[in-house]
Amino acid sequence: MNGHGSNVPFLDIAARNITNQTPAICAMVPWWNLVPKKLMKELRESAYPGGMAHGCELETSVLLYLRGDLVQFEKASRDINFQSTEYFYWDLEAPSPVFFQEWFSRYSKTGTVGDPTKATREKGQKFVEAVVERMTVLLKEFRAREIRPRVDHH
Repeated sequence: MNGHGSNVPFLDIAARNITNQTPAICAMVPWWNLVPKKLMKELRESAYPGGMAHGCELETSVLLYLRGDLVQFEKASRDINFQSTEYFYWDLEAPSPVFFQEWFSRYSKTGTVGDPTKATREKGQKFVEAVVERMTVLLKEFRAREIRPRVDHH
């Protein structure tokens, strides 16, 4: 279970290495990929693309629900300043087709990307409950997976 966007390629490689180099199987999933699309569209108020990217409406809502005491909401501000094109943009709901990570300060004035001002504890609760429900199903499904014998096709 991944919780940080920039970790995705590294955790993907780690999961592949475990599966390829051991008898075990391993998968990687960013938690936000388990938010049902219908729920995302129903609750989302921020702009697309960009409103849900890094310290955004989604992530701030979740933190407001899980550990609201850590959120300094008075400091929340909308920061969607990346150069948005057909191939390059940021959004957790539906990422751009090209993976590109440049120096963060080139597209963020605050260290965030998105609109945390749209976050609420109530949204966070709905997001968390949906992710936990889907993660439970995913784990049961993954655990029931048959690990078939390997065949060398080379």
